[in-house]
Amino acid sequence: MREYSEERALLFALRERVAERPVLVTFNGKSFDWPLLETRYRMSRKITSPTPRAHLDFLHPARNLWRLRLGSVRLSQLERHVLGWEQGTDVLSGLIPQIYFDYLRGGPPERLVPVHNHNQMDLRGLAALSSRILSLLSDAEKLGQDGLEIFGVSRICEKRGEHTRARNLYEKSMASILSTEEAYEQLAIYYERNAAIQSKLDKSCGRHSLNFAAQFKWATSRRARIVRSRRGLIIAWSG
Repeated sequence: MREYSEERALLFALRERVAERPVLVTFNGKSFDWPLLETRYRMSRKITSPTPRAHLDFLHPARNLWRLRLGSVRLSQLERHVLGWEQGTDVLSGLIPQIYFDYLRGGPPERLVPVHNHNQMDLRGLAALSSRILSLLSDAEKLGQDGLEIFGVSRICEKRGEHTRARNLYEKSMASILSTEEAYEQLAIYYERNAAIQSKLDKSCGRHSLNFAAQFKWATSRRARIVRSRRGLIIAWSG
């Protein structure tokens, strides 16, 4: 958009494009980009907002898969540490809005070149990252790089109601991340939430009920120790 008067034409063009391709693929688009666009449609008062058939926001599975390992799940961090890409010289994301508004006020268009390059790299990163996530969800046992990735897939499986696979992946991840307290705690929460379901699954799979009872007792006791240690830290800090 070269000037504010072109916004209506841009909104019309976007609505037509969404009608042709009604599935959105974004990174944090559900919380930021799409609500912002919907607001611009409402403010136009004449152009109705398009309704996508589906919106795949890959930020949410990325949080489950890599937040424990990386802390930050910014797209640039995932490109570097998950995909192994080095972006080299890149414009800082926080500077992009000011560069664009300066251009709208008559600033030089040459300053937009690194912004376009940044956006192009983001699109390439999103395509590669979505492919990595979908591959992990299809076969985490073979494609997971470490226990933390397998643990992340197990959390996603639980949310999707895939209880048998979630439990198997939770337990497999324990073998390689035994020092990760959040993994212990999440496994305990899983057992507490799904005790009745898992008991039935054990019986249908021919597993002895004592096996489940022992695992449940181990996980919940471990969680209790973690909670007590956290409370002790809080008391010590407040004291």
